[in-house]
Amino acid sequence: MSDTARMHRVREVLARGGRRGSWQNAAYAVYVAVLFALFWGLPFTQQALRGVDPEPWRAAADGSSPAAVTAWFVGVVGTLAVVAWLLGRVRGPIAPDLSYIDLVVASPLDRALTLRTWWRLARFGSVIVGTLLGLVLTGAMAFIGLAGLGVLAVGAAGGMLAGIAVAWAWLLGQASARGAGRTAYPGGGRAVAHPLRRLTVSALHDQAIASRTMGGAVLMGDLRGARLAAGGRPVRGRALRLRPARAFQVIVRRDLIGLRRNPIRLVAATLTMLAGSALLCLRVGSPEASLWTSLLGAFVASAGLLGAAEGLRLQGDNVGTPPLLGIPPRHEAVAHLALPALLYAGCVTLAGTGLALAGRVSPEAMPWVTALGGIILGQALIGAFRGLAPTPVFSPGVGIPALIAWALAPGLFAWLALLVCVERARGAVQAVAAVATGAATDPASVDAAASAAGSLDAVTGALSLLGALTVGFLGWGFHRQQVQTDAHRG
Repeated sequence: MSDTARMHRVREVLARGGRRGSWQNAAYAVYVAVLFALFWGLPFTQQALRGVDPEPWRAAADGSSPAAVTAWFVGVVGTLAVVAWLLGRVRGPIAPDLSYIDLVVASPLDRALTLRTWWRLARFGSVIVGTLLGLVLTGAMAFIGLAGLGVLAVGAAGGMLAGIAVAWAWLLGQASARGAGRTAYPGGGRAVAHPLRRLTVSALHDQAIASRTMGGAVLMGDLRGARLAAGGRPVRGRALRLRPARAFQVIVRRDLIGLRRNPIRLVAATLTMLAGSALLCLRVGSPEASLWTSLLGAFVASAGLLGAAEGLRLQGDNVGTPPLLGIPPRHEAVAHLALPALLYAGCVTLAGTGLALAGRVSPEAMPWVTALGGIILGQALIGAFRGLAPTPVFSPGVGIPALIAWALAPGLFAWLALLVCVERARGAVQAVAAVATGAATDPASVDAAASAAGSLDAVTGALSLLGALTVGFLGWGFHRQQVQTDAHRG
């Protein structure tokens, strides 16, 4: 009997007395995704495109060659594929139940045959998501007149190709994770190099356990457990050692060693902070920058700084344990904030200087964007010492939406605070620039004096608001740190 016939018999045994609803569940998920794309994705994308000046986009579309469009598309797909590959090393597309792994995958049957159903489902879902994203983007462009209706076919085809590339990168990431095999599973032929045959039982066990641990931790509101399940142990820089110094310096050096042992996190956090700070500098220091630069810049900059604050999160995960260096927990938290703050300030300086030398922004934007880091540091404190979700979240009448709201509330509040401060800083910079222009043309004018007084009020108001929000978020964060410390002491 062939492996295909044996696998058919296995599926009959597994389905006996139960329901095999994998593809039915997939069809329902596609139905929900289509509704979400029509009623939420398409209108939101239209409004986002309306907020941007369409003339540069239309000019770029008219003057772009097919080679340039292809290069842009390949770059976007390549970036998504790299992200999918990294995600696959933590949680890949092949995640059967533990019982299925022990009873079927570990059998002498062809490994690719036993895992084919999960791979087809993952590939199908990736293609559907990519196609919907392509249709939403091109449909919004066609709706507001940036392109013709023929661009819908291009969007669907491009999204489908992107979905296939991301699905394969996701699988290759799982096949290259720690514990995956490098030799072919017995089955012979030229198909022995298929990534499915490189997935060993131990690797599937690790990912299945990690996946279920992360899912259970998220449902329980235990973000610490989810991070620990997804993190894994560092495999680089094991020879790095701490040098003796004062307690504050030791903590900073420990955070630096932690980032050096995880170069992917360090590079991702640095590049993200560079991109986010560049967008914020454009919004604050350039009159031509649109609103979407601050919307995206605030999110990206905060994500980069939070990615570099791993030492602070580890302190929050181990709150209540006796401090080895003998310093108060609050002083330890301040020391953990030093390295992310320095990295953020360096990224703002580098991005702002480059844009200023290119003539895109005024140099006055850099101090404002640097000062915004205080709000993000407060957000990092709040997230690190968040603790477990409150008990009312798990009541039957509340459910998952309340848990999601609890998890996203600090980040949402910080994002809104950043947006408000960016707009006030933009107004202050423009007011100062207007005063400088008026003073240069007619220093004795009454309007120039009035403009100077107005610019002083704008700067003072922006500084007061920024200072108040920074103190508020940092105070909120240190309050959460004290609450968590006292709770564990009790």
